Amino acid sequence: MDKVVPPNDRTWNTASWTPKLRGAKYCSRACGNGCTKAEYVAAVKKGEALAKAVGNGFKPRVWENMGWYYSAVKGVAAIHPNHDGTYTCYFNSTPQFVTTSVDPQVALYSAQAHAERHVELTLQQLKAIGAKMS
Repeated sequence: MDKVVPPNDRTWNTASWTPKLRGAKYCSRACGNGCTKAEYVAAVKKGEALAKAVGNGFKPRVWENMGWYYSAVKGVAAIHPNHDGTYTCYFNSTPQFVTTSVDPQVALYSAQAHAERHVELTLQQLKAIGAKMS
């Protein structure tokens, strides 16, 4: 992974959020935390390991915001490590489903199951009112 993935918001300013290597420090002006190259490399490795553990085409995402962080992402799903050793899956659909487990795959499958159940219930409700289904 050669570059930092920007967050999805309008406040992103490439110049202020581009990390610069200064000795052992690898930090951007906007962060200002004094992040290190070693922390960045560790986040990249952990992100790659998480994406590999989840499998199925997930990709690592690494970003900086008062430290280096990582997740594994694919489509609407993002899996983040927590400080207590668990993983949270954010299934960013409408509605959003958020699940946590000690296993990142279980967190993902649980969020998928909630989304599938929501679809089933919605289809049942549409059928109940006589909606035409295509």
